[in-house]
Formats: sequence, C-alpha cells, structure tokens
Amino acid sequence: MTKLRTYPLLLLGLWYVLGACGAGDRVVDWTPYYRTERTEPFGLYVFSEELEKIAPRFKEIERLKRGVSTQYQKDIDEIVERTSHAPKTYLYIDAENKMNKASREAINELAYYGNHVFMATHDFRNEAFQEHFAFNYSKYFGVNLFNNKEKITFSIGEQAIRAQSNRIESLEYFEITDEDWAIPLGYFHIGSDEENKYCNFMALRHGDGIIFLHSNPEVFTNYFLLNEKNGEYIEELISFWNYREVKWFVNYAYEFDKEYGLLTYMMNQPALKTAWYLLWALLFIAVFTYAKRMQRVIPIVEPKKNYSVDYAKRLAQFHLLQKNYHGLIDKQITVLLDKLRNEYRMDTSQIDNSFADRMHLITNCNKLAAEDLVNFIKKHRVRSVAFDFDFEELRRILQKLNL
Repeated sequence: MTKLRTYPLLLLGLWYVLGACGAGDRVVDWTPYYRTERTEPFGLYVFSEELEKIAPRFKEIERLKRGVSTQYQKDIDEIVERTSHAPKTYLYIDAENKMNKASREAINELAYYGNHVFMATHDFRNEAFQEHFAFNYSKYFGVNLFNNKEKITFSIGEQAIRAQSNRIESLEYFEITDEDWAIPLGYFHIGSDEENKYCNFMALRHGDGIIFLHSNPEVFTNYFLLNEKNGEYIEELISFWNYREVKWFVNYAYEFDKEYGLLTYMMNQPALKTAWYLLWALLFIAVFTYAKRMQRVIPIVEPKKNYSVDYAKRLAQFHLLQKNYHGLIDKQITVLLDKLRNEYRMDTSQIDNSFADRMHLITNCNKLAAEDLVNFIKKHRVRSVAFDFDFEELRRILQKLNL
C-alpha cells in the first residue's frame, strides 16, 4: 500500500521538475548574420536552400566567397574585348556594404557593360550611387522597428504582391528625382497607413545594364521567409533577375582599401577597440613591473692579467725540475735585457764595460752591481754548464740592481 502511494508522488515531482525546466523563455539570437549556413532568424539558410526551387529557370547559381575585384576582372576584360561573354546577374545580400573601393568600381563596370547587379543592403557606400542625380537615399526614423506593434508591409509589382514583418533592423528609402534613370519598383508602409508609402526597391539604369537596389535585406532572411506568405514577395523580387546565370557573393568578408587598414577597422569596432587598449595597458603594466624588479647591472672591471709573468714562472719551474740552471740563467738574462730595451731604450747588442757605465747613468742603479752583471754575463756565455750557486749569484746581483 505504501508503494502505491509513492508512485504518484514521484510522478508529480517529475512533472514539476520538467515544468520548471521548460518554464524559461527561449533566448532568440537576432544578430544580423546574413550567412548561408546560419539558421538564426537573420541568417540566409532558408533562402540559399530554396533558391533553386523558387526559381528553377536559372541555369547556374554560383556561390562565391572571394572579392569582386579579384574574381571578376576576367569577366570585365572579356566584356571590354568583346569576346564570348554571356550577361549574368550578380547578387549581393548583407546588412552593410563590405566591399572596398576596387570591388565597388568593379560592380559598376560589370553593370555598365550589360550585366545586371542586384544589391540588398542598408549601406549603399558606392561613389556612383552617392553622386547619382536620379535619386536621394534617406533613413526613416518614424518608428521603433524592433518593438513595433504595427507590422511593416512591403509591396511590389503590378498585382501589389505584399509581405509583412515586425522585425526590421533599419528602414531606408529612395527619393526618385529622375524616373528616366531610376525606376521605382517596390514600396513599404507602416501599419494601415497605405497613403504614406516609401520606395525601398528601385532599378537604376547604368550604361547597358541595370543595378537593382533594395534597402531591406531582411526580406531574404529565415525569419521573413518562414513568416506567413512572404515567399511570394521573394519570388517576385527574383523575377527581375533576367539572366539565367547568377553569381552570388555569399558570406562576404571585409575587403580593406589602402587608406582603410586593419587598425582603422579595429578602431571602428567597440569590442576590438577596447581589447586593443586593454592589451596596451597590460603590456605597459608588465613592462613597468619588470623594470621595477630589475636591478641595474654593475659592471665588474677586472685588472688585466699579465700572462708573461705566469709564463716565466712556469718556465722557471720547468727548468728547476730539470735542474737546467744554465737555461734558467739564460731566460733571466733575456728578460732583463728585454726590459732595458723596452723601458730604458738601451742598446744591448754589445755587453762590455761601457755598457755598465751607460746602464748606471740611464737607470741610476748601483754601478758595482752593473759591473758584476756584465762580468757574470761574459762568464756565462763562454760556459755550457751552470750550477745552483751560479743561479744564486745572479739573483743577488739582480737584487742589488733593484730594477
């Protein structure tokens, strides 16, 4: 009986735990990725997967991740040289224009020579667009877009195909000033106010081609396509792509101009800018701390070693071990004469009585000791053998000289 009462309590506890785990609101990532592999609301996964199904008439849809200027210079050369080149549709969808100046010029040139260019972005940073006399580009500030209670309605075509959304990142519109060059194709309005509508889709004549400009890239995102019947609106947009071969710049990365380097980009991004300054601050602290911990190196100046003295000592020890007193006396006489030559500039080529007088006058040594030295050298040079008492006699003479 006790077990039967326990099971309902366990089931009730399990139900409570599961309910508590699922009670939290799901956090939705509304970051504008505009990448084909992203399944978040502002990704392009659904559009990329359904593009061939929406418009099966296309011969080829090539997705490219390289820059315009590097990828299509060959196409431009073929057009200019009038070689085999079938007109194509070039597609660009992103929240902002990430092309550098060279790529923007390449886009203009491709359109000028008969191709179609379709650009859906909030940022028409293009010299040809900004200086064009046929339209003005303005931003709409009349509504809080992300928390708007009234839906934004987009319309296009003669049959006024409509689509709606309550999640738009930004609203911009075109003011057409010359319809011979700029043709309005689509509009948007807020809520039920259909009288105040703004042009967000237009065709711009450019040379032999056309540049289609759409100011709301959100219409190609997952959230927009999966909402109600918005797919018909996208089909109508794609119907303006007249050429069967489409080249789409997907997952476009930033291209930097020569005057717009990597550091400039980092300074324009708050997170990277903060990280950059933090890195320099940490580096300064590390260098300052290391410098405070280091003691100035005090150089140790050692006196120059006289290796000649060591050499003489070693040689003397060798002769003493061998009991070669004759060789030892020779070395002592050689060292003495070398000192007289180098320090007193004396001529030692001839050892005679006059040498003792000159030695006494120049070195101011004991004259008798100088005469004894001359006699000792003469006697030593005629002998081939010497003994320890001869070595002692030379030592006493050198002590008297005191050189």
